[in-house]
Amino acid sequence: MIIVICNPHLEMYNNRIIYISGVHGVGKDTICSILEKRLGLKHLSSSKILKWDEYSINLKNKRVSSVEETQNSFVENFKSYLEGDLIYILDGHFALLTATYEIEDIPMFVYDEIKPLIIILITLAPNVIISRLRKRDSMLYDVNIVNELQERERGNAYNVGRKLGIDVVEINNTDIEKSIELIENVINKLNL
Repeated sequence: MIIVICNPHLEMYNNRIIYISGVHGVGKDTICSILEKRLGLKHLSSSKILKWDEYSINLKNKRVSSVEETQNSFVENFKSYLEGDLIYILDGHFALLTATYEIEDIPMFVYDEIKPLIIILITLAPNVIISRLRKRDSMLYDVNIVNELQERERGNAYNVGRKLGIDVVEINNTDIEKSIELIENVINKLNL
């Protein structure tokens, strides 16, 4: 499914970043790695930029003690990862699960800094996400929490898109190859 909410203003966004968002376990990293190879784009990971390993002893634990602290670190480090006129695919989030299992929104100042050209929101059925996280990280999450987190992610993606005046494209990742093709078509239409 593709949903477009508004027209991008490409001249305002010189970072040349395609923002791929979604909750942990929807396949962002896999999608970004394939797109990087196929389209010659550079993949950046928000976790790497904010230096996630400095915030968590257990790297499999995707909960954060302070969303604001991690996002300040992200903004501090972000520009140092950008090189010349490259086009980037940046994977990240619009909401995170805290250490106390509460959902917290990522502050708007982060997206003001990123200045993405477009937001591509990856979604998936909560039970599939839980199954993937169990296999990948040996972590078991409650279906209600995963569902609520994904709904917050979705709502925030559209709010940020409206505030920045950029398109939001939502893709349900039930078929990885089809998802990749849809995203490739979206990126090609940007005429970068």
